[in-house]
Amino acid sequence: MVQKCDVWLNNPRNPFKVCETSKIKAILYCAPHLNIGNGWWTEGYSGDSGWLINGDEHPNNAATDAANTDALYSLVEHEVVPVFCDCDSKKIQQYVEKLYAPVWP
Repeated sequence: MVQKCDVWLNNPRNPFKVCETSKIKAILYCAPHLNIGNGWWTEGYSGDSGWLINGDEHPNNAATDAANTDALYSLVEHEVVPVFCDCDSKKIQQYVEKLYAPVWP
C-alpha cells in the first residue's frame, strides 16, 4: 500500500518514458494524471481522468523544455489548482475531513 496523491505528475523528456507500473498504481488509487503525451498516456488520454501537457516539439531540447514548462504551468494554474482550491471553505473542509484526516498519523 502507498499513500494517496492528489495528482500524478509525469513529465519526462520525449522520447524517454518513466516506469509504467507507477502510473498504473496511481490509477488504482484514482489519482488524476498530469502527463507529457508519451507512452500509454498518448493513447489513454481522454480528458476525463487528467490533463495532457502539450508543449510544442522543437529541434532542440531547450526550446521543447521551455514549451513543456509553459504548458505545465498554464495547466496547473488554470485547470488543476481550481479543481482542488475552490474558494468555498465548506467544500475545502469536507475535502480535508474525508480525504486527509482519516490517513493522518
